[in-house]
Amino acid sequence: IIENIIRGSIGFQGVILSDDVGMEALSGTPSERAAAVIEAGCDVVLECWGKLDVMKRITPAIPLLSNLSAKRLVDAEKLRELRRTSSAPLSEDAVAALKLFLEQNDIAN
Repeated sequence: IIENIIRGSIGFQGVILSDDVGMEALSGTPSERAAAVIEAGCDVVLECWGKLDVMKRITPAIPLLSNLSAKRLVDAEKLRELRRTSSAPLSEDAVAALKLFLEQNDIAN
């Protein structure tokens, strides 16, 4: 879903975060769930309970942040800062692309 739809069809190239792997919405141990969301294409795994023993078990199960994921995080921060400091509206091309996407995906205004 992430590669084919979100990154492929939709074209989203930003950072994708998992849901909280501690919520047990997926089967398996927290380490297995963390590895699964990375394998599925998420850039970052969220473990929101803050239980140190769980975080210590998850850490070895997932890779360090990939270069591509790090680039996505840097790009997101640059965009956030640009939006914060700029009062410029979206370009006409960006507005047209957004409208086309909404129409093609039957999303109400």
